[in-house]
Amino acid sequence: MSRGSMAPFVLGRDLARAFYHEVLRGIVGASPHAVALLGEGSDVLGFDTVRSTDHAWGPRAQIFVEAADVADLRQRLERDLPTDFRGWPVRFYRWQTGRVEHHVEVTTVGEWLQANLGRDPRPAMPLNAWLSTPRQLLLEVTGGLVFHDDTGALTRVRALLAWYPQDVWLWIMAAHWSRLATLETFIGRTAELGDDLGARLVLAASVIPAQRRTAILSSSKVTCYQRTACMSERGDDGWQPGCPCMIVDNYAAA
Repeated sequence: MSRGSMAPFVLGRDLARAFYHEVLRGIVGASPHAVALLGEGSDVLGFDTVRSTDHAWGPRAQIFVEAADVADLRQRLERDLPTDFRGWPVRFYRWQTGRVEHHVEVTTVGEWLQANLGRDPRPAMPLNAWLSTPRQLLLEVTGGLVFHDDTGALTRVRALLAWYPQDVWLWIMAAHWSRLATLETFIGRTAELGDDLGARLVLAASVIPAQRRTAILSSSKVTCYQRTACMSERGDDGWQPGCPCMIVDNYAAA
């Protein structure tokens, strides 16, 4: 399909939701399953734009089933998926494999967590795991949308990882401010010595960690600031689970 014939842009998460309800649900059938848009990508957080469509963007989702159902469902998807959906090709380039293929991942909740988070945190995430797991990986589990969840297993693990335990959160914030404290005095000291460039560099080193409290994805910083401002004006509680901007803030404050 030529680029000029593609349909008007919609957010990837909206395309994925429609893709599930109009296509994937019929292929999966009555088997217990969960379907979501998780993992990496600006479309997971709703930050994608028309520019996003030029690199690995299109109808996609993760389908979570029991281990015994994985192989059969994969075969049915290969056979029954349409060529395109709402004007967008269903099979497109996947940079991880270097091939053109569909982007519907079929797996179990446990296998997906092991592959993407590095561990299955159920029934509880140990403290050393909270401290050693990159916040970007936590975001990739908690930051997307779940369109269907028969057993509730996926929903429960996302709730488990939705926020740091209080003692871990206090340690992270203390470490964050301790780092800033070691830098801030040198802004004035370098300026006193007439080292304007040095003062600017120390200031930048102080500001960048603070910026990470607001955004992980650099291409999404402005959008994240704007969404925070809009919520403040409306009086919304910006810490409610499910808000992409605040999820970014949750796991970028370290």
